[in-house]
Amino acid sequence: MVEINILRGRITSAEAIKILEQYDNEINIMGLGEIYYPYIFRRYWLKLSASLGRLSKLNKYVDCSIDLVYGRPSLAQGTPSFEPICIEEQYLLQSDLTREALDQIGHDFTFTYYLNRSKILRTPTIQLENEEAFYKKFYIVYCMDGDENQYQILLDAMDGNLALLQ
Repeated sequence: MVEINILRGRITSAEAIKILEQYDNEINIMGLGEIYYPYIFRRYWLKLSASLGRLSKLNKYVDCSIDLVYGRPSLAQGTPSFEPICIEEQYLLQSDLTREALDQIGHDFTFTYYLNRSKILRTPTIQLENEEAFYKKFYIVYCMDGDENQYQILLDAMDGNLALLQ
């Protein structure tokens, strides 16, 4: 067992089944499992000017979350709240990203964010302020169709989004 931080899930396993039944009331659910997907939350300080001049108004924090499996960054909407849980390690997806890769992904994302929003051609200083690893819970729903072909559906425990697994 390992202790991890997860985003507080909103959807229980019973609610996950109800969501699927709303899409297809004849769905044949064979089982339901859980998997935890790794992310890292990073807060960067983007600094254009040290003085109190005009450019200092553009100094800001930029929060991003990075998917630790594929290395995809996204803009975080505020600081997430986490819940610590103990879980068996077999339910955790593993990350192969190195610290150097994370630093490059986060820096590039923050710099691109700046370029897309700023009309000033000036290179900012980008500094990592803090980071926190966390996991997001997903349900894997094992199903069977009318021809007895098995398939799996991935259901996000935060927002109920679905994806068919191949």
